[in-house]
Amino acid sequence: MSTKKIWMYWHQGWDDAPAVVKQSRDSWRRLNADYEVYTLDRHSLSTYINLPERIDLRRKDLTVQKIAALARLALLAKYGGVWTDATVISARPLSSWLETYHTDVFLHYAIPRQSD
Repeated sequence: MSTKKIWMYWHQGWDDAPAVVKQSRDSWRRLNADYEVYTLDRHSLSTYINLPERIDLRRKDLTVQKIAALARLALLAKYGGVWTDATVISARPLSSWLETYHTDVFLHYAIPRQSD
């Protein structure tokens, strides 16, 4: 894997994030020194991606989880790398296992639409 980026998103901002979120961030940085760890929030997200104008981050129906999902898709499509949720602790360096599982195949699933 040539793109050495790890993406994390904490909507409210990292300065006031809970201890577990900061511990997660620190574990990814400590165990993956050969990667650049990008820690984004609602203010810094637009530095890396431009969400379509119809996606107003202030919309009441746009939950933090939906924003993170949109960010994940847009960031990985544009820059590549690895996405991790902000509460996942890195237990081993990516270099010790990721290449074993990495392929150039894109997998996804779709839920068939129900007819109206």
